[in-house]
Amino acid sequence: MKQAIIRINDVSDINISKITVYDLNNRYIDSQGNIFRLKLDQFTKKIEVIKILRSHPEEAHAIANKMMQRKTEEAKVQFEEEDIPNVEYSDGSIFDEPFNPDDTLSKTLISMNMHVERLKGILMNIKLSKLSEKIIKSDVSTLDNILKNIEIDGMQQIQKTDAYQKELLGYPKHINYYQARMDNTAKAILQKLELNHQKAMKYIMYYEMHSAIKALYIKLTSLLQTLVDFLDKKSESLTDVFNPSEKRSFDDAIISIDNTKYEITEIEKSLDKLYAFLHNPDAL
Repeated sequence: MKQAIIRINDVSDINISKITVYDLNNRYIDSQGNIFRLKLDQFTKKIEVIKILRSHPEEAHAIANKMMQRKTEEAKVQFEEEDIPNVEYSDGSIFDEPFNPDDTLSKTLISMNMHVERLKGILMNIKLSKLSEKIIKSDVSTLDNILKNIEIDGMQQIQKTDAYQKELLGYPKHINYYQARMDNTAKAILQKLELNHQKAMKYIMYYEMHSAIKALYIKLTSLLQTLVDFLDKKSESLTDVFNPSEKRSFDDAIISIDNTKYEITEIEKSLDKLYAFLHNPDAL
């Protein structure tokens, strides 16, 4: 979606009832130099207006011009923010898209479901390559254990993690249960949020999902690397024993593993941003 920069006199000029999904990327700057963005709340499905920057009134015009300049020239302009509570968290320039934990989790869950199908395909390709018929019995046992662990700690764990988010959103445990599982920084932040139950439960959901997804992909990465090492070792001695169809299946499995490992590194980058968000006192 394209981003538009819209001048307003006051935040009340933003008519939420007329907002569509095509407007969610817009930025609004008022006469006082306050800059706002729109956010779709995952729980209520309502549009919220979020303040992301405040400047002195005399700077408003200059800021708007520099925003336009950045859009047209892709210039990287950094501004020093005035200390204000409840500012939208961003880990880069204030004109970069602010980090959105809901978007991060949504995209990650989509990728996780895709990885379930990808892992099924990898296991199927290894089966179609008939590798187990071409290696010694002890190696067959090793391969079977690796594939079984990928199914249990990979595919099944992804499905459990997806179900865990539904539990956190629909029928969570008491706040004290989750607080006891948090590190000290997160505990302190949650304690400040307890007066607002909705924000506290949202923070818990972010924290718990970060922990679950991080653990899942650390384990899965290790399992995939173990499988790659095994297949690489065997491929050296099996080059001439595959027929064309079997070789294609074997190669497809290797390619799919490499693609999945790369995608996991991208997910881990997003998880690092989520971790920083969770440990920023002004994040929520």
